[in-house]
Amino acid sequence: MRVDGFETAQSRLIQKLKLEGSLRSELVETAFRNVPRHHFLPGLAAGQVYDDNAIVTKSLAGTALSSSSQPSLMALMLEQLQLRPGHRVLEIGAGTGYNAALMASIVGPEGSIVTLDIDEDIVSKARDRLARAGFGWVTVECRDGSLGFLERAPFDRIILTIGTPDLAPTWIDQLKPDGVLVAPLSLLPTVQLSVAFTPADGTLHSLSIAPCEFIPIRGALAVESAAESLPLSPDGQLALRVHDSKSLEAEGLLRALTEPARTVAATRMTPRELTAFDFWLRLQSEHWCMLLAGGTWTGSPAIPALFTLGNGQSFTGGLADAMGLCLLARPASPAGPAPPYDPTAGPAELLLKSFGRADGLAAGLLDLLSRWRSLGSPGMQQLHITMLTEGQEPPLSPARRTISGPIHRFALEWAQTSAPR
Repeated sequence: MRVDGFETAQSRLIQKLKLEGSLRSELVETAFRNVPRHHFLPGLAAGQVYDDNAIVTKSLAGTALSSSSQPSLMALMLEQLQLRPGHRVLEIGAGTGYNAALMASIVGPEGSIVTLDIDEDIVSKARDRLARAGFGWVTVECRDGSLGFLERAPFDRIILTIGTPDLAPTWIDQLKPDGVLVAPLSLLPTVQLSVAFTPADGTLHSLSIAPCEFIPIRGALAVESAAESLPLSPDGQLALRVHDSKSLEAEGLLRALTEPARTVAATRMTPRELTAFDFWLRLQSEHWCMLLAGGTWTGSPAIPALFTLGNGQSFTGGLADAMGLCLLARPASPAGPAPPYDPTAGPAELLLKSFGRADGLAAGLLDLLSRWRSLGSPGMQQLHITMLTEGQEPPLSPARRTISGPIHRFALEWAQTSAPR
């Protein structure tokens, strides 16, 4: 394909990212215009390179080890990072070198970029592609990213392009007192958030938070992922996504779903509110679940559904344990089949339905709904995350929860958005 085909595809992608709000600042937009992605993904067609998707660049036995991240997520995280010319930056996860090049375009040669990766072959390719793209002054080193890079510390900015279960003490020590650290933090098996932290009061506080999904870190900070999708039907088309499925038994849950359900309560939510409530449930309850139905299970009267996805799969959320499930569902009639997910739609009636022996779950779901409503139905934008210092205990509050990582504990607190509903 001719070069102008890549240029046209690049321009279309940048325009898309601007319209969707991923690209907001002139500095980040200029970097995306000045650094072509196809220089770091040779051999791929323009349509693939400039589609807004992650591209796996190294895998082992079907498991992705490295990738070129989704451009919209890269833009969003660079906005979170608040880069300026002259900044000294440490990146954990070199990948193809594309993100390092974007950052180098912003900080300029008067700044400094160090990018680390644990695999020598990834480092070698990234170093070569950065040099070919005119950024040979970027330092690319092979080492465990959890060690940081003391040789160039302290850094104005530190960014991770891999998911991490915690913040390595070296990153905190190597960050300037007024610096920003952006990390895809895996707080729970099913929750990974790109969190921009800054130091204050002897610890780290979040500046901004966004959803993300990155390949897990390897090396000293690596942990075995416990995120599970539990197939409920023999064909695998009906499945339950949960934090941990060890205590759950598929046959019993499927039986509960196909038996008569009990309506516990009714409420009304817009799709945006439903997304915010699901986020609240994920972080507040170890029993959070999402029921996914595909194939012949989609639209089945026995399976509660709220919306359908682009692939025809329907889904709903709630709580599950060994005794049963309590799920949000649309009224069976006259609503008809589950509609496509439309975030701009108005409020609709939802039922809280209990399946199996789920009285305890039903009470828990009602309590979580009440607490969420009392805070004004907050979403991700109202969440603040603080890394707790040793011995620090935040006051108990209906709006707060503490989650422990391998090294640190994190306090999650939702701000009141409006009068209780």
